[in-house]
Amino acid sequence: MQNWKQLSYLQIGNACCLPTVFVGYFIGSQLTLFSSISVIVFGNIFLFFLALIYTQLIKDRDLSTIECAKLLFGKTGTALCGLGLYITMIGWMTIQLNITVSFILKLVKHTPPFLIEGMLMSLLFFITRWELKAIARFNQVIFPVLLIGMLYIVLHSLKIQPVLPTSSLLTPTLSIMLVINTCLGVIFDFPTFFRKKTSAKDVYISLILLFLVALPLIEVAGVIIATHRSSAQEVDLIKSLPQQTPLFFSIFFILSGISANCMNLYSASITVTKLIKKINFNRSLLITSVISVFLATFNLEKNYLSYLETINIIITLMGSMLVTHIILNKQNIFKLSENQKYHYDFLFLFFLIYFISTKFLNLKIFEDSFLDMLLITFSITAIFILLHRRKNVFIR
Repeated sequence: MQNWKQLSYLQIGNACCLPTVFVGYFIGSQLTLFSSISVIVFGNIFLFFLALIYTQLIKDRDLSTIECAKLLFGKTGTALCGLGLYITMIGWMTIQLNITVSFILKLVKHTPPFLIEGMLMSLLFFITRWELKAIARFNQVIFPVLLIGMLYIVLHSLKIQPVLPTSSLLTPTLSIMLVINTCLGVIFDFPTFFRKKTSAKDVYISLILLFLVALPLIEVAGVIIATHRSSAQEVDLIKSLPQQTPLFFSIFFILSGISANCMNLYSASITVTKLIKKINFNRSLLITSVISVFLATFNLEKNYLSYLETINIIITLMGSMLVTHIILNKQNIFKLSENQKYHYDFLFLFFLIYFISTKFLNLKIFEDSFLDMLLITFSITAIFILLHRRKNVFIR
């Protein structure tokens, strides 16, 4: 069992990575310092309350994310849910792997990238095979290095004269959506990492430390780096980092990448194990590691924002349906009949087809497609639940 400290080490270690810093950097390069900090704080407060609602699902239960999905979506919906979750985690892992390898290559030049990728995945496999306890311990050991590293980067950035934003690709609303979208997958997968909790109180403390302390500070660090970058035209986060001590920065981002990827590898492997009973955890780890090394050759990090937008279709859909059910039915998700699961299965497929179609056709009501998905999914799911509660109008 894990107390709030161990749960916090897991989640904060996962959050302290380059993609999180990049979110703050991208926002800071587009908005003023005050506006950037404001949208980051607002976005994380929203995420905190969303996480509070969602974690009610596993308050008194020991269930992984995919096991929770089985209670609602039926066979087809659960399979799609599992596939979406697996693609999300393996995608994040591949992006982190590419970034980590790029920093290792700065230290060990003229080494084939695929060799480094293989060695790195072997290390991840070794840590993750001992499951959450080992990952939490690893994060605890490297946490002082990550903290000092982040402070060092920020202090060195402050030595550079601040620059003003030169473009307006992001509005405050879109910036808030970017903050929220980045963490939706993390929140949706909370059951997998909180199922070994000591108590619900430990979960709540961990959420406070993650969303109200750690994430805002990491993203604000990215904003400060952007505000004090060498040139107003510089949009590459890596090039904006102080270059006086490349060894130190490389070690920082290598360790943070390993920490985040242990979490991604564990989540993806647990999903496969729970969906396909014939594949045990170690075998799932091995399969996922091999797939990740293969995908690393495609350099997904170059299309980070596009990838984030794509995976959020499935993640937002699954998460909002679960949250809507929790709010309206007060955890009666655990008492769904097979008849009800069938109709959630149908509803899930309907939403999936609709949102993918509207994405390709570029149809949206609000400025950001996330708001469209959230409003439409919540509204139709709520109507569906209320109709089914009042009248048994859905007969299989």
